[in-house]
This record gives sequence, structure tokens and C-alpha cells, in this order.
Amino acid sequence: LICPAAYYLDHDICIKCPAGTASDTRSSATSCNNCAPGYFTSTTGSTYCQRCPRGRATAFEGSNYCEICEKDEYADKTGSTKCSKCPANSERVLRVDNVLDESFSSILGINITQCLCISGTYSSQINTTHADGHILRRDGRDANWGLTGVKCFSCPRGGVCDGATSAPRNKKNYW
Repeated sequence: LICPAAYYLDHDICIKCPAGTASDTRSSATSCNNCAPGYFTSTTGSTYCQRCPRGRATAFEGSNYCEICEKDEYADKTGSTKCSKCPANSERVLRVDNVLDESFSSILGINITQCLCISGTYSSQINTTHADGHILRRDGRDANWGLTGVKCFSCPRGGVCDGATSAPRNKKNYW
């Protein structure tokens, strides 16, 4: 007996490949092929495995889903087997100004530039393309002083650091 693609043979009965597996040819195989790490199928009866989308990864063979990267990680390529860590003292944040719809999970963790300094730290590199523009926040502080996706330093003694791309500033009574 030969089963169609997306099926395997079990005691003379053709059965759909389970989620996490696929079969792209007609055969008399008694099992389907596991999806490789970085690939998945979420439904039964698949003829191929899909690459994990950016922002997600799976290190396991036979996966039926891909894990969303943690808030201090990102995966900038499809088919990732693991998420990469954000640089020191940074984590991903949702840049709402770039979102056109409600599907946030499809844009989270897809690029190292989403890694911003956490509160109490500041960017290790100044945003030189911004240096002349100086976009100020409503409170008068420079909102785009530092670069994203780089190591962040702890705020110096006597300083206040809001994180993200904000410049460090002096506490009251510090010069």
C-alpha cells in the first residue's frame, strides 16, 4: 500500500502526519519525517515544515511550534534554532510608533536594534547621526542620544539614567 504525501502507513491504513512532522512524497513509510531544529508544523497532514519566523526559535527536532524569544533576546533570521542575547544591560521593548496593527508578536524580537538600555543604564555609543538634530522629549531631555542594540553602562554616581536611548543627566545638586 502506498500513502499520499502528508500521510504514513500504520497497519495498512494511511494516517495524517502528526504536527511537528511532514512527508512530501507518496510512500509506504511507517512514519513521517520530524521537522529539523528551526522548523515546525503546527497542523497534522503537512507536506513540508515551515521555518520559525523572526523573533522565534526552536532547538528541537519534531517541533509543532516555535518559542517566542525572551524579553532580553532576539532572532533576526527565519529558521533560528536559538535566540540571541541582547547586549549587556539591555532588553527588547516594543516600539509602538512602528506598529500598524495589533499583531505585536510578529514584530517583537526580530532585530538587535530593538534592544534598548534598561532603566539605570545608558548607551555605550552616542547616536552620531542624531547629534545635530537633538529631538527633545516634552520634559526637555534628549530622547535619542544613544544608539540601540549596543552594550549599556551603569549610571555613574550622581547621575540619573532613564535607559532606552536617553542621555544620562546629573541629579539635583551634582555638577
